[in-house]
Amino acid sequence: MGRRSEILIKGAVVHERLVAEYGFTGTYQRVKLSMREARPRIAGELGISPGEPAGLHRRFEVVPGAQAQVDWGDEGQILARVGIPKDYSFFNVWLPLRRAKSHGTHGEVIRYGVIRDHMALRPLPTTPYVVTQRHLRHVGKDCLVAFDANLYSVPARQVRPRRLVEVRATKSQVTLHSTVPGAEDDTLPATHSRAVGRGACIVDEEHWEGLPDGRNRRTTTGDIPSQTRHQEALGEELAIRDDRRFRQGLRLSKLPHYKTLDE
Repeated sequence: MGRRSEILIKGAVVHERLVAEYGFTGTYQRVKLSMREARPRIAGELGISPGEPAGLHRRFEVVPGAQAQVDWGDEGQILARVGIPKDYSFFNVWLPLRRAKSHGTHGEVIRYGVIRDHMALRPLPTTPYVVTQRHLRHVGKDCLVAFDANLYSVPARQVRPRRLVEVRATKSQVTLHSTVPGAEDDTLPATHSRAVGRGACIVDEEHWEGLPDGRNRRTTTGDIPSQTRHQEALGEELAIRDDRRFRQGLRLSKLPHYKTLDE
């Protein structure tokens, strides 16, 4: 297994060894081309078939940001040869050695690039990063906007029916923005706490200021209204008329007195 891994050693590792141990002045590309030609020949001399599953491993995945994935194979062998055991804890020893080397592509010492990158970093902002959902919705005739199975009000004086507004929703808040800035370049008509669940109607009463309140409309509450004396007398007279019409219809039908029209 050791021979197989030596055949598959990276060209960058070989180039670094040649530069550090033998003062090699050639380029990394030259080393890579030479290794491409030499690998099949050396494999034949060692009796290793090209079809062998050399270097195969199980696929290992983690969620993004949960763990750093680094290939320690070749570097671990280098450190083992100078007396450092191959173990994942040698990262702090390996890192300074790696940064002291020159980059294989542009030749810059890696440590200098790291210092420049660190200087370019800035502190994180004091305010937390808030994830916001953004959607476009139409305003209804009742000055309500539907979002996530709930309704939110907007100021009646700043919108028109079917006007397009932008909903920006965080975990705890819903803001409704006009897609056309107003006279003072204000695009924020309304702000509400986000409703919990579905079917809620979140209304700021000031948004409906100046709209008809329905007081002059004929409505019913479902209760039986009280009748005046005149209405009661009129009801009795109508009942008597209905009874007379029923009896007259029964006579004309020539049915026996013990039967009804329904029978």
